[in-house]
Amino acid sequence: TIETKATETDDHRYTVTSKLRLRPTADDDYVDYTCQARHQAIPEDRPMQTTVQLSVLWYIPGEAIRRGQHVELVCRSRGGNPPAQLIWYKNGNQARMAYRTTDRLSENVYAFVAEASDNKARLRCEANNIMATKILKTEVILNVLFAPTQVIVSGPSEARIGDSVSLQCQTTASNPAADIKWVINGKQMSNATSKIVPSPEGKTH
Repeated sequence: TIETKATETDDHRYTVTSKLRLRPTADDDYVDYTCQARHQAIPEDRPMQTTVQLSVLWYIPGEAIRRGQHVELVCRSRGGNPPAQLIWYKNGNQARMAYRTTDRLSENVYAFVAEASDNKARLRCEANNIMATKILKTEVILNVLFAPTQVIVSGPSEARIGDSVSLQCQTTASNPAADIKWVINGKQMSNATSKIVPSPEGKTH
């Protein structure tokens, strides 16, 4: 959708603001967004205009990465004068501000080694320049696979004949949830019950 508004000042001058709202898809990659200002005092074939292009490259949303994997997220913006400033944010905090420009292309590469704590982390790239009325941004949520670091069995270590004994096996957080099986004297038991408890970093079984 496009919203355009003209505001008149006390000295009868006008300021015009236009807002474009859209939901970008993969097909919008490297599409030029150009804003043109036309006026009777400006030659018809030479309108005032500015162009910006945002392209963010990363793994396909939902694609899993593994703990310990080296990851590079590349944010690129084409067009604009001056070229856009690109900043990466992680969970709302600035993660990387350094970027480079070549001609009218800006690029910011955020490289890191995936940790368990990165699971469900929100990474956002923002593109902005002094002429922009609205910051362009796009976001990805990381899906990091990692195994539990520990398995804990709790319950009584002694019992009398005929007693009812309850033992509990629990893993530390993992993604996805670990599959727990009970094995007694080499034979797998099938009557055990289990539940999955969500945790900030993954799931506990």
